[in-house]
Amino acid sequence: MDNNNNPNNNNPNNNNNNNNNDYNKCHYHPTNEINLICLEAECKLMPCCVACMSISGKHHRHSFDLVNNCISKIIDNFKKIYPNISKRINDYKELSEKSNSIHSNSKLDFYKNIALNDKVFANLINTLSSIQRNIKNELQTNQDKNYELNSNESLLITNNSQILSNILNNVSIDHLDDSINNDNNDNINLVKYYQQSLEVLNDEIIEIDYQNSLLTFDLQLIEELKENFKKIYSINQSDNINIEDEEEEEDEKFKIGIDENGNGFVKNENKKYYIYSENSEQEDKDSVAFGEDCGNLLNIRSNRVLKNVMLLDGFKESLGVGVLPDSIEYLEICDIKTPLVVGSIPSSVRTLVLNDGFSQPLEPGIIPSSVKSLDLHNIKNRLNVGSIPRSVENLVLNNGFNQPLLVDVVSLISDGVKFLTLHKIKSQLKVGSIPKTVKKLSIGDGFSQYLESGIVPNGVITLYINNIKQQLQIGSIPTSVKFATFGEGFSQLLSPGIIPKGVMMLFFYNIKCPLVIGSIPISVTWLTFYNGFNHSISPGIISKGVERLLLHDIKQPLEMGSIPTTVTHIVLEDGFKQALTPGIIPNSIKELTLKNVNLQLVEGSIPRQIPRIILNNFNESLENYNNNNKCSFHPNKNLELLCFNCKFIPCCMHCISQHGEHHGHKTNCIDSIETSNILKMMNLFKNDIIPKLKEIVENDKQIINKSENIYNEINQQYENNKILVTNEFKKFHTLIQINQLDIENQLRTTFDENTIIYTIINSSINNNNNYNINDDNNYGINIESIGNKLDNLNDTHLQYYFNFLFFIHPFFIIF
Repeated sequence: MDNNNNPNNNNPNNNNNNNNNDYNKCHYHPTNEINLICLEAECKLMPCCVACMSISGKHHRHSFDLVNNCISKIIDNFKKIYPNISKRINDYKELSEKSNSIHSNSKLDFYKNIALNDKVFANLINTLSSIQRNIKNELQTNQDKNYELNSNESLLITNNSQILSNILNNVSIDHLDDSINNDNNDNINLVKYYQQSLEVLNDEIIEIDYQNSLLTFDLQLIEELKENFKKIYSINQSDNINIEDEEEEEDEKFKIGIDENGNGFVKNENKKYYIYSENSEQEDKDSVAFGEDCGNLLNIRSNRVLKNVMLLDGFKESLGVGVLPDSIEYLEICDIKTPLVVGSIPSSVRTLVLNDGFSQPLEPGIIPSSVKSLDLHNIKNRLNVGSIPRSVENLVLNNGFNQPLLVDVVSLISDGVKFLTLHKIKSQLKVGSIPKTVKKLSIGDGFSQYLESGIVPNGVITLYINNIKQQLQIGSIPTSVKFATFGEGFSQLLSPGIIPKGVMMLFFYNIKCPLVIGSIPISVTWLTFYNGFNHSISPGIISKGVERLLLHDIKQPLEMGSIPTTVTHIVLEDGFKQALTPGIIPNSIKELTLKNVNLQLVEGSIPRQIPRIILNNFNESLENYNNNNKCSFHPNKNLELLCFNCKFIPCCMHCISQHGEHHGHKTNCIDSIETSNILKMMNLFKNDIIPKLKEIVENDKQIINKSENIYNEINQQYENNKILVTNEFKKFHTLIQINQLDIENQLRTTFDENTIIYTIINSSINNNNNYNINDDNNYGINIESIGNKLDNLNDTHLQYYFNFLFFIHPFFIIF
């Protein structure tokens, strides 16, 4: 068979012919073959196809010659440019690296800008929500006052009506004259009713001045605020972006003191740590500090009394296995200059503190499994998985701690930690940073991160929150929490829902923001107000679910209705000194404990129905607090006299004393009053007082009805105000979302344009590299063109101008 006629011929010459055909194609018109060479000077013997020479081609009307006629000139030119090919390849490589770098920075800036945009608008939304809450709280506060006024008036009128009704039920006008012939006890009861009647009649009925709140919004200012949204940011070119400027706080180092024997020491947690020197004898010291020039540590190996050790800044002695004695239980390490190895920290250590500046790696095993309590300050090296052993149960992250707590989705806090304390840390918490094994969480003063839902895991049972800097949100506290304490200085509003249903025991210290109705969830059964609590406990603040109430030295008086009828146990702790006017303690109480309190008890302070009263260091007698023969004005004193100058008002000895209201008046003993005087009192009772009592009882009903009507109107206005607030702020939230998306779209558009330019540049560089050509006018995009496009890959930075932010303007009025 003739191989030349075989269609499956595998002759390599055929492949060469195919390759030659590929090389003979025009670069600009790949389907056309190169036919001629352009002879124009500026074209430098450029090979051309038919399309290049056409009317629309780049070489139209140029002079041409055959390829074979110009091959020698082309070779000569090629020899000249060939040495520059490698240089041009390197140039392309540098351009590619520059392009990649700029694009990477552009991408990084894009995500930074998006994060900044999200953060600023999240703050705007939080601020807006805070303003909305403040408006609602102001409305709620006014409404609470109205509710309190209405409740107190109703309670006062009801109590007075009960007193008067009791008098009318027990005193009959028709039988008043018969009282003269009855025994002295009946006369005393009658005298008591007479005194109570005069007391009520002398009370002036004051019409309540309710506070009706009418909410209005400044529409013109709202329009200005909308315009200001366009001025709060700019997208510009800049070398870097500062999302947050923070001044580093300079850490105060331990100061060296000298004791009476001339020994140097540093003081830490009220304990003296004596500074060690290899030339000094300190075998009797249980607390020692080792500094930069402490010298060899061989002498301390035999010290079995050494319990507490500090390694101060600059310490540089070797810490091999066994250098520190295994008697040490407390170890504090500062910015030491010697590395730690497994075994450097003795296995006797129970508490370990790594102080500011500590910069040694914490590989797994460095911290021994004996450590139960670990304090981390502003350490300089990252934690690793296993850095914190599972033996650690109590972990404290102190001010300045700035190391990540999460790798991918793995928390670097070991699952052995049960008690976690967070101070003013800089490390950003994320969902998963705190393991679910943590049962007790304490958040200290200065903590400044938003506690988004999920940050505190659903597993924490006991929660302590002190003076944090960001507003809590619904969901910040998980439903697993059963015991919650709000400590000294806590200043965030506890709006309804912040403390979740599920919390059973609640403790308040001297918090700075008053509670509102709904702050305390219905699930709370045990409630404690500690010393210094300085807010009104108005009716409704304590939820109807609380059964046990403990009151320490609170600073505001209790009111009628402050304690709901669900409460069955009250403990008045040492220092409690608020007045217990009748009605404060409800009849529902089954057990009352009085400790070392400073009380002015009056008749009715303690309801008769309480079955159990526990006195614990209580120094006053309770014998006569519910005696009907006591003076209404001085409940500790017995009624003994009648004042003839004041319509026979019954008096006690205090009433007629030098500072009493009846001092110098004509009086006589109740037991020895004459029949004529009793008749005068009876006539006053019959002809003057009892008719007035009946009139007052009837008027009281009308007053209550009028008050209820006014209160209902105000309450309806309050509901209208709440709807107005919700609607107006919904518009603001929508406006913020639109502006946020607009800025994000601008950033994304710029980033997409940069990405397109980056793609074009890389494609051009790759094409040029494939041809290995140096002549800028021959193939692809030249270096100047690429450089120009690189200039378009600008870093885009987002900047906000906070002086335009809306929340500096008051745009609502409540009057």
